[in-house]
Amino acid sequence: MYSLGSRLREARIRRNLTQKMLADRVNKSVSAISSYELNTQMPPLDVLISIASVLHVSLDYLAGLEKEETYSTKNLTPEQKAFVAIVFNEFSRAAENGQPLSTDKLLLLQSIVQLFCQQ
Repeated sequence: MYSLGSRLREARIRRNLTQKMLADRVNKSVSAISSYELNTQMPPLDVLISIASVLHVSLDYLAGLEKEETYSTKNLTPEQKAFVAIVFNEFSRAAENGQPLSTDKLLLLQSIVQLFCQQ
């Protein structure tokens, strides 16, 4: 069964955020975030949009309409966006074929780490 609270909590933990950190970023109290995660209160749409943005997930994901988490490239540089598109396409093809990571893909991952850690 779908649970907004559990999806919200899982996405928050994946981003290494505490309830307080999330609360500060969406201008809500820790008790409000806790009540959302416990499904005792439903966040208003504007708050839900803010939460999705901070956690880099879609509203569809939080609402249980999407089974897989999606990521936003909104805050990336144009170069990073282009690189993410290349990586996504390359890894999608490998996953479809059930192939293990090739040496080229491992080198690509190393490049990713270097690119994103420069900031």
